[in-house]
Amino acid sequence: RVDENEGIKTMRVILVQGGRVIENYKATGLGAGENPLLSQTITFWQIPKAQSTFYAIANEESIEGLEAYLSSFTPGDSFGTDEDSAMRTYVIETQTGSIPGDADGITAEGLPIAGIHVADLTTATDGQVITIPITRAVAKFVLYITNESGQAFDLTNVNFGQFVADRTRLFPDQSAAQDIIHNEWNAPCTMTVPADADGTEAVFTGYIYETGTLEAEDFTLSLTSSTAGFEALETPMLINFSQGRNYINRNEQVEIHATVNVNREVEVDDLEILVVPW
Repeated sequence: RVDENEGIKTMRVILVQGGRVIENYKATGLGAGENPLLSQTITFWQIPKAQSTFYAIANEESIEGLEAYLSSFTPGDSFGTDEDSAMRTYVIETQTGSIPGDADGITAEGLPIAGIHVADLTTATDGQVITIPITRAVAKFVLYITNESGQAFDLTNVNFGQFVADRTRLFPDQSAAQDIIHNEWNAPCTMTVPADADGTEAVFTGYIYETGTLEAEDFTLSLTSSTAGFEALETPMLINFSQGRNYINRNEQVEIHATVNVNREVEVDDLEILVVPW
């Protein structure tokens, strides 16, 4: 499921042929309103017929320094193997308030999305269409709570274990970034869980970088409540993926369905974890 602000807000395409930048175009003002934009058409006129590499980046404003980097490639500039390698392995790091962050943190600038496509245009025809697949550079967490405690309670935090990476590559299908540090994340979540919450509405949505392969015990989750009697929610629980894996990839949605029982603790046996397409 794609929620508001998870689509394309701006889109840049850089076209390289024969070791030179041919085009560097950015479309802005996209994806306004509640319906996220999932694709965008960009037209280049009268480009040379040649082997071509397209670098597509959406929402560059969501990553500090990325807009300046991408804007530095001017048509006509040299773009050789060094520049290609630097682009493909570009590292994006923790962004204050948005990655890791919740749905409110991406309202203005969205999420980083990128892709690279190589196409042989030596025999291209007028009006030829090139499709460039792009992939979100983050994973998505969605928490649902069924409340069987018989009482409403106030949440203040959703606490993730030491699996939240501080960096990743901008583009997919590249080697892992070097010197990744995995941190805990105490995500603010100020809301009241009603006494009759049935687990159908999300109480928290958050975004992190892909984790890489870690130890299974690194994947934990706990809740913090300011309501007296619900202190047991702070006990960390293992996130046991039904697929028996110990990693989270970019562009995956992790759905956690938790039940708070009559003892005012999360029912571990009923903790359901799903990894689904985003």
